[in-house]
Amino acid sequence: MSIQSWAKALTALLFLITLSPLAVAEEQKAPAPELSYTAPIGARVYDLSKLQPYTAGWIQSIKNEETWEVVGTVEETLDFDEAGNWRHITNPKRNGSEVKVKVTRTLNRDNFTPLHFLRTMENGPEGAPVEVNFNIGVLDVRGYYLAADGTKKPYSKEFPVPTFDGSIIGLVIATMPLKEGYRETMPTSIPTLDALYWLEIKVTGKIPYEVVTGEVIEVWEVTANWYNIDVGDWYPPGRDDWGGAYYIAVEPGNGVPYVVEYAHSTLIYAWDGVSRLTK
Repeated sequence: MSIQSWAKALTALLFLITLSPLAVAEEQKAPAPELSYTAPIGARVYDLSKLQPYTAGWIQSIKNEETWEVVGTVEETLDFDEAGNWRHITNPKRNGSEVKVKVTRTLNRDNFTPLHFLRTMENGPEGAPVEVNFNIGVLDVRGYYLAADGTKKPYSKEFPVPTFDGSIIGLVIATMPLKEGYRETMPTSIPTLDALYWLEIKVTGKIPYEVVTGEVIEVWEVTANWYNIDVGDWYPPGRDDWGGAYYIAVEPGNGVPYVVEYAHSTLIYAWDGVSRLTK
């Protein structure tokens, strides 16, 4: 099995306990967009001063036919590492599963581009790698998949432009000057899917959002239209389609995370409503 096939198989296997929204999305073929970006890395539309360290918990639900089922939780932390770069950690847990997964991303302090990706797994399915370790440069990724028997499968990929990490793109969107009708196109990638994306985001408006605890807060609804540049697949925008929608808190802080929900046609990650103030 090629490393690309292994990477995709692993992601499909773990889609219930990761934050990769496109892991099992159905593809649609259509003409490619013009592959340019209104908001490349370093554009003035990004204001990283809006981001502060926080901790949040998430409830994950999937749709089985017409019924939604809660299948797991995710613990999330954003802080700084010893070198002063952003550090994003997730600990997904599948209900009833003994699998233990930890994902640590290191991101550039100045522009939030990825520098390093590490995923470790204990008690995983037979054949699944126990570690995925990537060093991420401006235009490339170099790393490996480590099997339980110590075998390493090298991985490498080059990008035509610098990219954001598509799995946590909601945090990048939260730094933008959101308002009704706001639109941008952004370069993104998800190395564990071996994929490079053209992403178009649009703000449909400011709406009331009911947290699972019953509290109502204001959020920006931002639809995501994804185009997989490598294979030519579209994931159309909206929570009822495969591209999905992000719900960005208008007034984050005091325990409210920047992104309170991501949803597409068969998957929802929703904030659990518990305030976890970071000192």
